[in-house]
Amino acid sequence: MSREKSEKDVRNVPITVRLNEEEHEKLKQCAAACGLSAAEFMRQLCKGNAPQPKPKTEFWELLNKLYALKQLVLKQLQQFLSYLQQFERVFIRQQIDATLAERRYELSAKQKQIGKDEKRIKELDRLFRKIYEDNVNGKLNDERFYKLSDGYEAEQEQLKQEIEALTAEVSEADTEATNVAKLIAVTKKYTRIDELTPEILNAFVDKIVVQEREKKDGKRTQQIDIYYSYVGIVDIPADEEMREMEQEYMQRTKRQTA
Repeated sequence: MSREKSEKDVRNVPITVRLNEEEHEKLKQCAAACGLSAAEFMRQLCKGNAPQPKPKTEFWELLNKLYALKQLVLKQLQQFLSYLQQFERVFIRQQIDATLAERRYELSAKQKQIGKDEKRIKELDRLFRKIYEDNVNGKLNDERFYKLSDGYEAEQEQLKQEIEALTAEVSEADTEATNVAKLIAVTKKYTRIDELTPEILNAFVDKIVVQEREKKDGKRTQQIDIYYSYVGIVDIPADEEMREMEQEYMQRTKRQTA
């Protein structure tokens, strides 16, 4: 059996292929790109195979970077999961407080604008009734009446649309606590993360932003921001800081229930 195989593999049939210089150069380039000799390249073609070019150096460099990014994201997710498992109450309070602090002034301004718009709509209703009465009593001709009424109606419609948009934005702020609860529910499904799978990545991460490289103190650094699902970027405190926040939370809770 081995003898038959060895005889089959013996290459004792020479062939001659005449090429011009351009074809010969092209053959050498294609073979070199595939990491093969010209003879082996031709043999593969005869067998019905289509040799593929070997990836360039840039490909392997990119692959190494992606692997490093994968390991970094995995480590961050492990720390994030551990943080939530140990300090869930602190995380919830921290997220809600931060959201309210950032949006308190903005929401207040929108609430005031809604009040102004509603007041103006009532005023327009009063003005419309007045010009209607003036038109009926002959104090205002039809042409003037229609011109004023069209203007009032257009302004009212614009104000209603603005109120609707502002109300939606204010209501959106109420969903922040819900979003935090959704993320907590996701973490409850996992006790630990040993491997970064598409399922875990989709569950925990909204997006990953890789910043441009910067040179600081003679060293090149590159910031990578992980936006977690529902809450965005989360700064994970050190263990000691987390313990202090937990104690502060417990003290605040005692004062509120006292």
